[in-house]
Amino acid sequence: MIAVHVELHGLLRLLSENLEEEGTMTVPEGSDVGSILKMMHAEDQIWLVAVNGRVVRWTHTLSAGDRIDCYPPMAGG
Repeated sequence: MIAVHVELHGLLRLLSENLEEEGTMTVPEGSDVGSILKMMHAEDQIWLVAVNGRVVRWTHTLSAGDRIDCYPPMAGG
């Protein structure tokens, strides 16, 4: 198991009940971004994901200590 830090931005903060203290999440080694989104039941609510400040695909494999920033879809006019 590895620990990663998940930061939810905007209205995604409502999903924080799925996170442990201070946004930490413990996941099996070899997990990817998509598996974390599924664990949070957020796969249809996330538009963009960055790991350690770099935008990544959902297939990106995570490492211990990674910081994952999740952003909702944006609307404008």
